[in-house]
Amino acid sequence: MIIDNDLGFKNFVQALTKNNVDTVGRYYCASDDPTAYKLISPTEAGQIAKAGIKLFTVFEAGSVDLSAGTSHANTAMNCAAAIGQPQGTAIYFGIEKSGGFTQNDIPQITTYFTNIKNTIAGKFDIGIYSNGTPCGALLKAGLVKYTWVAAASYLHDGTWDFYSSGLWTLAQVGPLDIPTDQLPSWQIAPNPPKWTIDVNFANGNFGSFMANPPMA
Repeated sequence: MIIDNDLGFKNFVQALTKNNVDTVGRYYCASDDPTAYKLISPTEAGQIAKAGIKLFTVFEAGSVDLSAGTSHANTAMNCAAAIGQPQGTAIYFGIEKSGGFTQNDIPQITTYFTNIKNTIAGKFDIGIYSNGTPCGALLKAGLVKYTWVAAASYLHDGTWDFYSSGLWTLAQVGPLDIPTDQLPSWQIAPNPPKWTIDVNFANGNFGSFMANPPMA
């Protein structure tokens, strides 16, 4: 099973093994970002690896800033180094907005991912997490290798057509934010967090990896 989660599993990795999770998606962001609570730590990454579970990672800032591709790429690479993400694996970059992005947004999104690609300079493969129109446009332009369709976007511009094309790499599926405190198999002692998880389907290789944190 492939899931993604925002709170993480530090000291509770047995919840993943108990539920047959083989790959978990976790977050990169700046340490001073409002969403820094999502940031995966080297300790968590090491615990996940020791349990034989793979990771995939997504950079997501608290607010979408399509002028910040260079700084976002540098931050993501610093996060990758901190948890020992092997070069040649994927870093996804998440861009979402209410109602989704349309064709009118593609020039700005193209610039954003061009700056990301130039900064990463082949060290990591690049993915996008968004609705269908940006996923399709950037894949066609060769700016991303991987595409992750957001579950909240199936009624947004281009998502159903892109999903139907079979060109996606990962597809997040509803319902979103499944509350694990209502699932008996996730009840582990002592006092686990009240996680919410999202479930994903894979369409071939999606750039996952086994972490090797320098300080683990």
